[in-house]
Amino acid sequence: MSMTPQEAEYEEFMDRLYEEHKEQAIEEFTGELLQSYYRNNGLLAKPAYDALMEAKHLMKVSTTAAFVFSAIVHRPSPLI
Repeated sequence: MSMTPQEAEYEEFMDRLYEEHKEQAIEEFTGELLQSYYRNNGLLAKPAYDALMEAKHLMKVSTTAAFVFSAIVHRPSPLI
């Protein structure tokens, strides 16, 4: 079934509109999704914060111990 000239014009308009606003829509969606995730997982940074506090405490006791602790604790984990 063929399109009417008005339908073809509307489809072309929608394609242009999509291209013009695609990047902004993706950025807004991603930002909102990340905000929601971090709000729902408020303790997400707690392990990193606790490790930092422990390393700072170890710096007062022994810089070598702090270095070894930091090297062991700082293992990049795969994203889930």
